[in-house]
Amino acid sequence: MIKSNKVTRQIDRALRGAGSLWVGCDWPTRFGMRGLDLSGLKARQARLLASATTGAESRDWEQAARWLEQVEDDARRARFAATTAVEFFGQQEHVRALEQIMRACEIEGRYHEQLVWGRLRDLIRREVEARTTCESMSHESAAAEL
Repeated sequence: MIKSNKVTRQIDRALRGAGSLWVGCDWPTRFGMRGLDLSGLKARQARLLASATTGAESRDWEQAARWLEQVEDDARRARFAATTAVEFFGQQEHVRALEQIMRACEIEGRYHEQLVWGRLRDLIRREVEARTTCESMSHESAAAEL
């Protein structure tokens, strides 16, 4: 029981620590014909730049805004999956928790090599593997007694 509480606290800390780290484009880019660097920009900022410029530059910023919206949406979806994973973990639904955190990492993996959600995934995976091993050993022990 003590280990379970410790693991739950570690998982909660990992969620809180990563929850706001990835919200959009946070890496250097060379987007469009002008090679726009969108790092740190939000879609709404790119839309403002699209409306403040004309011609090809305006079109580049509009395309950038659409792309940034997709990145921001994916960041939200990954954060939701990670939060759901922690909720499932708290409800002792460890396999479902692992499925959700793997989904978060899959979404984020399209953008990052070093995953913001990687530590949380590793904690949940390790706990699921440990529980699976314990359950397997328990079943083997029960079968041996027969």
